[in-house]
Amino acid sequence: MADLYKSAGSVLSAFHDKRGLLKSLCMTSKFQDKRRLTALVTQTQKYRVVIGQLISQSDLLKVEKKLDKFVAWTLVHDIAIAGVDLRCGGYFKDIASRHKGRLTSELVKMKIKAGAKDVADLLPQELRLLERTPRYARLNGLRTSWSEVSHELELLGFKQVQAETQSDLLVLNTKEYARDPHISDLLVFAPGTDFHDEALYKDGKLILQDKASCFPAFALSPTKGSLCIDSCAAPGNKTSHLASLLDNDGKVFAFDLDPKRLKLLTSMCNKAQASCVEPICGNFLEADHSDSRFQNVKYILCDPSCSGSGMPSRAFDDILARSIIDNGDLSQAHNGNKKNNRKRKREKESQNTQNQTDKKERLEALSKFQVDCVCHAMGFPSVEFVSYSTCSINKEENELVVGKILERVNDFELDRALPAWPHRGIPMENATFDSSLLVRTNPVRDGMTGFFLAVFKRKALSQKLQQTKANKRKKKKKKKK
Repeated sequence: MADLYKSAGSVLSAFHDKRGLLKSLCMTSKFQDKRRLTALVTQTQKYRVVIGQLISQSDLLKVEKKLDKFVAWTLVHDIAIAGVDLRCGGYFKDIASRHKGRLTSELVKMKIKAGAKDVADLLPQELRLLERTPRYARLNGLRTSWSEVSHELELLGFKQVQAETQSDLLVLNTKEYARDPHISDLLVFAPGTDFHDEALYKDGKLILQDKASCFPAFALSPTKGSLCIDSCAAPGNKTSHLASLLDNDGKVFAFDLDPKRLKLLTSMCNKAQASCVEPICGNFLEADHSDSRFQNVKYILCDPSCSGSGMPSRAFDDILARSIIDNGDLSQAHNGNKKNNRKRKREKESQNTQNQTDKKERLEALSKFQVDCVCHAMGFPSVEFVSYSTCSINKEENELVVGKILERVNDFELDRALPAWPHRGIPMENATFDSSLLVRTNPVRDGMTGFFLAVFKRKALSQKLQQTKANKRKKKKKKKK
């Protein structure tokens, strides 16, 4: 199985050259066993700092001059970190025989120095916290009920426990689950719980969906019989959530530009029995405000393209990058002299500057599209509530976008999104809005995708509600008289 290590090395090389994400690179690899390849690559990347120190301290690459650096990472992972016999013979097996003792000895020294009981204790604390992320599964009310699901989970050996806060959800044990304290149709399980082979998932009764992804539809909570729009709908989790909240009584117009992604949405909605969803292959920004189909739309969910900076995989990479800076990229310590090291440092600084410029330009383009999307949503004649969400932690896509929207549109204001959620928006200097009305999540702190949510409501609706309350107060006074 030497091909496993060669393929894993190629994936890691491509990843560090920024030619793709780890999982997508694994999926496009010619190596047949994708699951095994993905597991090795992911774990090797996770322990990269530890592996780099082991390689440096054991002089592995100084001795094995023909060995590719990235392949070496994967070999050291299996030899020292995982402590398993290499799944191959030949050259790689010989390397294991020659260096296993030294690598194991150096790992023991590292653990003693760090006061670590286990190799996992050598990871940065933020990475260990990130691994607490639970398994979230949304109950699909179109296919099942709480009583049915709880019965089937009991048959599978699960035990329900109480959870009152997000912190409670981060300490669930294997075979325990809880009803989420913030999203009423969400179940939470211990990290690593796998439902892919279970009938509950296959039959569409449970939909595997991150908690943060449930925020927009739940915050809107459309009333039965309502017309809704999901402006950037594929792959369809939020769309089917809207349909479930409507109990298929109403309509959800689901827009997406990509026919393949819309096909995926259609398949997901069919599995969920979300019959009230009408997929539309087209650009939401070109949807006609005067189209008769949309005249009575009251709720619009806007979850447009974003940087994805809040995704756990991005957080993983950022934490690892900071750790490498703090500890030094010791996996390269054998290469070259001081002159070459200085040259590499200058090249890296130049690349970082270019990356920052590229990031700024991309965020500007994304924020413009995000503002246009929400403002277009607010142009439909009967719309009362519009949600705006991103899986980004950048203020340029979040609070600053909200500010630009409110500058352009006068007849909408912010509503307080998910009042029970404790973590709110970031206060902005000179902002004309209350950031506490906004919602933010953090992947390390909260055990879910880093997310942002704002809900806008039509001002006339607020005035109408205030007038209704005033009328009720007047009636009560008259009755007392």
